[in-house]
Order: sequence, then structure tokens, then C-alpha cells
Amino acid sequence: QDSDSLSDACNGLGFDQDTGVFDTSGIGELSGTGGANADLDIVRANCVNESVAMNAGIHAWLADADNEGEEFSGDSSVNGPNAGAQIINGVRDLHEETADTFTIGFAFQPDFIPGLTIISDYYRISIKDNIDSVSTQDTVDLCYSATDFPTNKFCEVILRSPTNGDVVTVINYQTNLDNVIVEGIDASALYKFEIEAIPGKFDIDFRYTHYLTDQTTYVGINDTKITDVALGEIENGSDEFRLRMGYSNGGFRLTYTLNFASGGVDDINSDANPEDDRYFKVDGQYYHRIYASYSFGENNRYRIYGGVNNLTNNFGPFTPTGLDHGSSLNIVSDLNDAVGREFYIGARLNF
Repeated sequence: QDSDSLSDACNGLGFDQDTGVFDTSGIGELSGTGGANADLDIVRANCVNESVAMNAGIHAWLADADNEGEEFSGDSSVNGPNAGAQIINGVRDLHEETADTFTIGFAFQPDFIPGLTIISDYYRISIKDNIDSVSTQDTVDLCYSATDFPTNKFCEVILRSPTNGDVVTVINYQTNLDNVIVEGIDASALYKFEIEAIPGKFDIDFRYTHYLTDQTTYVGINDTKITDVALGEIENGSDEFRLRMGYSNGGFRLTYTLNFASGGVDDINSDANPEDDRYFKVDGQYYHRIYASYSFGENNRYRIYGGVNNLTNNFGPFTPTGLDHGSSLNIVSDLNDAVGREFYIGARLNF
């Protein structure tokens, strides 16, 4: 089951059981980016609309004598299964995406340093009508913020409980979002060399990526364009690199590899100053690996090998529940290695 957290758009709705009048004063700002620029008067009117079957569970809960004086609170864990394209009026609500790509780069092999190759590339990719799914939170916010509630495509994928009003399921259909822009710089340096006093050959392979832009723009309420910039958040850092140093002599090969990925803040939109200690952030993570192998026999058909992954036994940052990137398991992000230090050994035979 694909579970997503949800802060209900109708949270804070009250009801006077004596007069039969709804109190909408408790309904506040919507939490998702899909609810940006929402007219709260429209949200409140949609939440109290008694002619809409979707609202029946909310109103039934408020009218229950056991809940007298309580406000509706629909915060919950919601089943949010992924699905293909939504069918609207018999038409598949999905078409192909298009991309414009620009790249420029250079390669440099200086004569004064034999064996050195430096390559760098700049790229910018703009995807129009990008195929993706709207999040569970944004789907509910967009549904209740719309003037065509409840007949818009966002409302059609929401299922509420008829008894307590909680959202039970939100189907995350694939749809065409407005635009995705990714921009960055890739650089690499490869250096092969020998040291006269030491037999064998050495090599250094360094690869670095710096992300300049990573944003998604889509059309929200009243045709307002909403831009979601995640660059600088946990799991979406601006820098990463891999450094591998190797030594070879005959059939023997030894390498050391260092991988780095930069950290970030929990929510770049809320954390206006990522350097402020009041905001939750994690540092960049380093992972070390050692590998050794020996090949022998005719055409090196036999090989024995072994190594250690995550040499320093680094599990990565702990991001607790309550954060956008947190979970009850704590160490499941792209910055984590839940296995820890790992030893391995093996043999290979080529026929």
C-alpha cells in the first residue's frame, strides 16, 4: 500500500448542532503548493456544500452528538496509489512531452601533463508538458480551491469515508505538468601515470556535478503558475562527486573510491535562510569503498576479488517523522546507507 500524509483542506470546519449552522472560521491556509494563492472563501464554501456527496462523511461526523463542539480534523495517512493516465469524458488525459536540450563543453589534454584528460560540460534541459503525478496533498488542495468543485479532475480521484469524512484514497494519476527545467555542470578529470621507483600503473578518476537549477512549474488555481524549487533540500543537494584512485600491476588491481553527496534543508520554501540553525538540515555525506582483485590464467579468465563497502560504517543522517523528508524508519533517504559496513569476496570464471 502506498501511504501518503495529508493535511485536509477542510480542517477546522465546525458545526453548531443546535442551530445547524457551519462555522468556517477555523479553516486556514492550505499546506500544499497546489493551494498557493487559494481563495479561502471558496475553500470554505466547498467544504460546507451539503449537496456534494464527497462532503457527506465530514458533515455526518460533525452532526454526531459525540463530537459536539469539536472541529473537523482530517489529518491522516492516505492510500495514494500511482496510476496511468486519467480518462476524462472518454478521452485519455495525457499526451507526449517535448524537451529542448542545450549542451556545450570542452575536452583538454595538455601536452605538458601526459595522461591527463579534463572534460567539462554545461547542460540545460527544459521539458514542456512533463509527465508526472500531482501529489496527494496538492490534489486535495486543488480540488477544494476550485470554482468548479466537485466536477474538476482533482476531485474525481478523491474518496472519503462516509462515516467520519477522512480521505481514504487519492489516486495519483499521471498527467502533463507545465514545465521542468534542469541545469547544471558536469566535470571530470582522468589522470593515468607511473612512478619510476614503483612498479605498476596509477590512475585517478574524478567526476563532479554541480546543479544550477532543478524546478517544476505547473498551472494551479485560476491559471496561476506555481513553481516548485527543490534544489537545496535533503536528497536534492546541489553538489555530488566521485573520486576513484587505482593501482594496477600485472593481474593485480586495487582501488579506493570516495562518494560525496551534499546535504540540505527539509523544506527550501519554508527555510528562507538554510544557514539558520532553527531550520532542520543535514550535512553532506561521504562514503568510502575499497576493492581489490587478481586476474590470472590464459587471457585472465580467472579472477578473485573482495572489498569493503561503506568503510567507515556511516548510516547517514537521521530524519525523524514530522519532517517532509522524514519517516518512522529514519534512514531511508538517498543520503543513507541502511546496510552499513559490508564485506564481500568472490570469484569469477570466463568461459
